[in-house]
Amino acid sequence: MANPLPRYLAAQIGADLKRKMVFVSGPRQVGKTTLARRLLADAAGYLNWDIPEHRDAILRGRLPATELLVFDELHKYRQWRAFLKGLYDRQDGRQVLVTGSGRLDYYRHGGDSLQGRYHHLRMHPLSVAELGIDDPPGLRRLLDRGGFPEPYLSESPDAAQRWSREYRARLIDMRGRELDLRYFRDVDGREVDFVITERGAPTHLLEVKWSDRPPDRALRYLSERFPEADAYQLSATGTDDYRTPDGIRVQPALQFLRPGVGRLRRAGAVRPVPRGFRR
Repeated sequence: MANPLPRYLAAQIGADLKRKMVFVSGPRQVGKTTLARRLLADAAGYLNWDIPEHRDAILRGRLPATELLVFDELHKYRQWRAFLKGLYDRQDGRQVLVTGSGRLDYYRHGGDSLQGRYHHLRMHPLSVAELGIDDPPGLRRLLDRGGFPEPYLSESPDAAQRWSREYRARLIDMRGRELDLRYFRDVDGREVDFVITERGAPTHLLEVKWSDRPPDRALRYLSERFPEADAYQLSATGTDDYRTPDGIRVQPALQFLRPGVGRLRRAGAVRPVPRGFRR
């Protein structure tokens, strides 16, 4: 099925293109190429390094005379940085969007000759907030099929599961913040499912359950150690919504995942990542 969904990065990309080049990285099949093609007023502006005739046009400097140029998988070209630097520095008024897999994020580091010439954005799979999910069946569909557009939009659950198996066999920020997603486990067997850190400091502690449960003892322990971090216990199907005397928020997952509700806040002091935190 074709992907009819507008993606959350579209407006940000449009705004950033007015000032600089834009790099969009992310996992394969997350929707980068589909989004890029939708931004093109003229389909001729799409150039994929893996397509021989497109590659030849790039190497010969015979680029389409379009307002927006989209380069897909350009980081496979050994001289891609120098190519983009020359294109940008000519300042001929054309906008440049570069898309690629997670390797684009890796290759852009290390002697970055393009510094100051681009904005980098990362595209993530579909989420509760992006899809506007507000009921348990909608959440269950997302959990069952995952956030990649193709399986999520598939009419057949079997087709979605097949896609997921094949994807795994071939192998998860926009505002420039140094965020990391970890989990916690210590030698005493205490575990917390998700720990979000900013510049090494825990900002959010999240334990997830399928149904309503009392706050987990490991979450209580970690919350006591890091009282400045927001502690949540979320449930997929539960209805409990309250805050404990020691500050843990018990909440349905849908409520937390709605736009603006579970938004990350800035951390306070910056400290090294504590022992027990793992990627």
